[in-house]
Amino acid sequence: MMGSPVIKRWLGGATVAIVTAGYGVYHFRDQQMDKVYAEAAGIPPAFRGVAEAQAAVRKLGTYRGDRSTVMLLNIALGRTPFAWPEIQREAMNALASRRDPKISPPLASLLQPHVPLPTRQAAADTLGSVPCTIDCVQSILHYLERVWEGAPNYEDRTVFPSGLNEGVKADLAKEQAALYQTLYTVLKREGASTMAVLYQVYGVGTNAPSKFGILVLSRMQFPGGCPALMQSKKFLDQSSADSFLAPREELGAAVRSLNCR
Repeated sequence: MMGSPVIKRWLGGATVAIVTAGYGVYHFRDQQMDKVYAEAAGIPPAFRGVAEAQAAVRKLGTYRGDRSTVMLLNIALGRTPFAWPEIQREAMNALASRRDPKISPPLASLLQPHVPLPTRQAAADTLGSVPCTIDCVQSILHYLERVWEGAPNYEDRTVFPSGLNEGVKADLAKEQAALYQTLYTVLKREGASTMAVLYQVYGVGTNAPSKFGILVLSRMQFPGGCPALMQSKKFLDQSSADSFLAPREELGAAVRSLNCR
């Protein structure tokens, strides 16, 4: 019994030592992470070049936890002193391996016409391998709607010499088509969320569906949209074209395209 105070003091000292050592390890880890982030993000004087920054991003991806995820998102979204598409893509690749649904909405925010094509494509590719939340789905549909309405993508604004213009535009059109197809695949995979947004925002399933909402289901080739299309058709069959304006032709074309019954 006389030795119990000694034992208690010894245990108390050991606990303090363990806690201190643990804090030291995490503090050292955070310091190392900060150094790697500085190089990956292009923060002077740590930045040494694109290739070195890409290597730093890959190293940053080996750190786990919310802190490293936030750092990778900052790089992916271009919230850094030196935003470069190759570095942003590297950060997106690192994020994709985490398969965290929380990263999908900020990445989907990169789907804007004014964002360069390589960055938009990298974001779309990443969304193809991570769960896409309903906010993510909404951003995808918003981007596709803007393009459908005629908003020029960043690359469409460049005027090339006459002898080069047609060939370059044709190549860009192929790249854009591949990007859109990637997004249609994501929307199809997230069918329940896609249909929820198409109903809430675009009226698919009501008596006033939007042309875009109907069109996107055809382009997705998503039979899961048939119940909503048929519901809209049922509503519209109860009124005449003379008394109520609606995209009846587009609706009929979508129903036929998807073989809805």
